Amino acid sequence: MKNQMEDWRNLMFNQMIKPLFFALCLISFLPAQAGELDDVYVGEMEEHNRISRTVVDLVFSDNFAELDHLAARYRTLQTRTSSGLWKLSIVYGGLERMLVGQNQAAWFWPEMRAKSDAYSAQFPRSPTAAIFRAIVLRKYGWHIRGGGYAGSVSPEAWPVFYQSLNAANKVLEDAKTFAAIDPEWYTQRSGILAELGAEPAEFEENVVEGLTAFPSYLELYFESVRYYTPVWHGSAAEIDAFANYAVSLTEDSLGLSMYARIYWYAANTQYGNINLFEGSNVDWPKMRQGMMDVVADYPDQWNIQTFAYFSCIKGDYKTTDHFYNLIDTEAIPEVWRPASLFANCRAIAEAYR
Repeated sequence: MKNQMEDWRNLMFNQMIKPLFFALCLISFLPAQAGELDDVYVGEMEEHNRISRTVVDLVFSDNFAELDHLAARYRTLQTRTSSGLWKLSIVYGGLERMLVGQNQAAWFWPEMRAKSDAYSAQFPRSPTAAIFRAIVLRKYGWHIRGGGYAGSVSPEAWPVFYQSLNAANKVLEDAKTFAAIDPEWYTQRSGILAELGAEPAEFEENVVEGLTAFPSYLELYFESVRYYTPVWHGSAAEIDAFANYAVSLTEDSLGLSMYARIYWYAANTQYGNINLFEGSNVDWPKMRQGMMDVVADYPDQWNIQTFAYFSCIKGDYKTTDHFYNLIDTEAIPEVWRPASLFANCRAIAEAYR
């Protein structure tokens, strides 16, 4: 089992994390202790990689005390990455991603269940322990179901899928008195409710309660956007209505930032980026101002280059040029697809000066 677990940890890094962060500096691949993660500034992708790798290592080594400390510190301080994401959300993202992909071995899911149970036994009133248990149950359900359309799912898979999701939901409900101090509690429950086909009133009650308590936790907004997509329970009009609701919660402190962030997420997950302006109800002047507001608070190259990209594909070359004037690094490959867009958009923007 020890050798299997070592192989698993390596697979999690090579198959899950490495493709997401292939542009990192070599130093970012070195293991980091949880207490060292904020000692030096690193870029957005490096921050994701370091936190994700640390989470994998802590779970692998059953160091639940350090994992709990890491999550509690990020939760209490609401520490952000250079682009403005809560680092707490990256902890949970790391826990989720290590449960997908290379997870077909017979020992994998019993081992993950045992780890989540051990974590909860050691820290019975830990928000992160309860949330991790729910994540394991939820992801196991999806492992059995598969990620295809409903028509491709075997009849035998559905009962296990719903049983796993209901079990995950019960874990969260039973832990609410101590775990709902963590915004990820609301995020995970929103996802589970959507996947169980909950009525809009029940889903929205959870979202409103969570956003009232944690109006700047981006992942809860993103999970809600997924619910409102046409593939799930909504429409383009409902996405836009939700984006405007998000602004109503955050405009005093964030301007129109949340409008831009929600459509950024929707572009990545629903519209395929380049089709955002054809398939959605996005209000470009509002999104443009939101992008300006994001960069005013978080002048990170990831944000700047992404907004240069959106401005270019929209055909707003004055705004494109504005963001290009803020770029001080090489093109970020994950932003510019195809890669030729970086040079092409720059040339067009300069021509329109």
